[in-house]
Amino acid sequence: MSAAGGASVKSKAVYPAVIPGDGSSGAVLTVRTTAPASSVLIELAAGGTVPLASIDVQTFSAALSADQLLFSYVASDVNRNFVGGIKVTDAATSEISTFNFFVNVDDATIPDVTVESSASDMRCGAHVMNLEVPADDPAGLWDPPYDDIEGVLTRFYEVFGDVYEFVNVVFLHPDLMTNRDHFGTRNDVQGIGLPIFNNTAAYGSAGTLLGITRFPVDNFFDLAEPGALHELGHEWINFLTPFPILGAGSPHWPASEPAHGLMGMSIPGGVVGGLFPFKFVPISGNSYTLTSEPPTGVFSPLDLYLMGFIPPHAVPSFVVLDPPGQAVIAGTTVTATTVGIDQVIDTMGPRIPDSAASSKHFRMATILVTRTGLLSDREIAFFDYFAARGEAVVPLPFASGFLKGQAFPFPLATQGLGSLDTSVSCPVPIPHDLRDEAAICKLCPPDPCIACNGLLHGIVLVVFPEVTTPAVRRSLNTKIVNADQAYKRGQLTAAANQLDAFLSEVHAQSGKALTTQAADGLGALTMRAAEVLGIPLAGIRTAASAQQVTSPPR
Repeated sequence: MSAAGGASVKSKAVYPAVIPGDGSSGAVLTVRTTAPASSVLIELAAGGTVPLASIDVQTFSAALSADQLLFSYVASDVNRNFVGGIKVTDAATSEISTFNFFVNVDDATIPDVTVESSASDMRCGAHVMNLEVPADDPAGLWDPPYDDIEGVLTRFYEVFGDVYEFVNVVFLHPDLMTNRDHFGTRNDVQGIGLPIFNNTAAYGSAGTLLGITRFPVDNFFDLAEPGALHELGHEWINFLTPFPILGAGSPHWPASEPAHGLMGMSIPGGVVGGLFPFKFVPISGNSYTLTSEPPTGVFSPLDLYLMGFIPPHAVPSFVVLDPPGQAVIAGTTVTATTVGIDQVIDTMGPRIPDSAASSKHFRMATILVTRTGLLSDREIAFFDYFAARGEAVVPLPFASGFLKGQAFPFPLATQGLGSLDTSVSCPVPIPHDLRDEAAICKLCPPDPCIACNGLLHGIVLVVFPEVTTPAVRRSLNTKIVNADQAYKRGQLTAAANQLDAFLSEVHAQSGKALTTQAADGLGALTMRAAEVLGIPLAGIRTAASAQQVTSPPR
């Protein structure tokens, strides 16, 4: 992602959250910007551009076809596909920021799972549970509860048992454009640089919970992937600030041999981590040549010691760039210092509990947080699959953004010493006769709500925050739901009649319950959605032209 300091992507929602790989569905993309924007468009990987309809000065939406979403998708993309670059033009400065747009893809590699309704706001698979956390008001729809993890987990623990050492929280519908992170909720370990603390009660845990990882962008959720293991490693690493040559890299490692593992090195000037794809080749004395070598993809011996997996004598001496700040470029000559584990222990004290007494098997739950209704069975199956990968004992292919490679899940990354149980123990489901559509897949108010097709659902959720009059909101929602039900029955003419009625009411409410801008944007979005779904809406060729793909110059 790149940004020039003006408006950029704050959050986005894709309906459906997982695109069928068979090409049977398009999707609605809605983008919320950080500041007023004059335009938002997608430069498609398939070629050409798609302008997003302006709903208000910070909300933009478009319907995309399956061909656009799945262009050039292959198995090595590991269920994530690059659609194109979202370009946001700041309304005040005309500066342009760009965000790489990927979608989740459902294909034959994703097995079905049994999904139960654990409560009216929860659905549960074998390895994930979905929790709906509705916005208190329309203005909050585009602010996922990223900073209210206490509330999310408290609700989780009201239904699920306190048996998980770690919890992942994944945000979608909408997601949030920021980096994933991990933070501890309890520490009983001495000798790793952290104080002893226990904040578990604030999250509803009676003391089992050790730490939480937040995944603000759902496309990056994969518990086998190096980034997920890196975040988990931050439960123990690196807090050695009293040992200056290592503490200088906190919360990652400085340029060093330990940085060649999963925990990487801290990028100068901040706390963001980066890869250290180099090997130190001795020349003489404290001089070394840096040569290119891909990171190991596993935890280093120093990492494993701090995690409590190996004893001190199993940690070989390691090389650390000294002084820091030298250019880290393949082929350069640098100076470095050799550090032994005894030096670390002399400063930090021994790790207590030691490797003989420390825990090495952990239970891990994953919560999928949605603002605007619960996920479908196939959407839950998708994330269930990527949670279960964390238990694997064989290398797996992975794709994280444009980065692809071979992942070594937790058991392999810890040299076979550790393991994860990512299964969730679902409570007894509610009786079948209570599991109606409203309980399974609630939309935003009005309540009770009825489940919608993913693409038409996206239109409903644009209506909700933009319509100021509850009666008009209910009327518009009803027409979209009726259109969806007719579409699912194969009654395309009936669906078209409902969408025509929807568009007529949008036009009538322009400048009243809807701003003129929102009405125009909803009209263009609805016409494009009908085109993608093949609904024969009157005048679709002309009205849809506002969102037609612009062919690239030849």
